[in-house]
This record gives sequence, structure tokens and C-alpha cells, in this order.
Amino acid sequence: AAAWDESRVAGLRVGGLVSRLRVAEGVPHVRLPNTPPDYARGLYAALRDLDRMQLDRLLVELPGEGTGWEAVNDRLRRACSR
Repeated sequence: AAAWDESRVAGLRVGGLVSRLRVAEGVPHVRLPNTPPDYARGLYAALRDLDRMQLDRLLVELPGEGTGWEAVNDRLRRACSR
């Protein structure tokens, strides 16, 4: 497993769902709404804020799939390829 400085890790979680993402105590995380339009708005803001933190890793709990989630999942895929 690759080693990284845990102080440079953050997480994005989906609010309202039983979280599959376990974020260690003290690691910053953002809980986003569980509806596609609200998640999308929160995602853009969260990515900007977290980008300013110059993180090594961003752990993302994937949101839902299907109607309404296509654009959100596309944005997450593009963010992962940076």
C-alpha cells in the first residue's frame, strides 16, 4: 500500500446514506446532500475548498446512480483523472 501523510487526506461523504466511507478521526470530511442537484452544487464548492488544502488524497463515497446522477458521476470521474 502506498504511504501518504494522513494530514493531507480528506473525504467526501453522502449525507442521508449509511456511509461506506470510514473517515479517521481528525481527518477533514465534507458531507454532501443526497439529492443530485444539491449534491452537484455542494460538490463544486467542496472540490474548490479541498483543492485549496493541497491534499495528497481525497477519498470519495460514490453517490447514487441513475436518473439525475449522470452529471455528478461524470464530474467525479473527470476530477479523478487530474
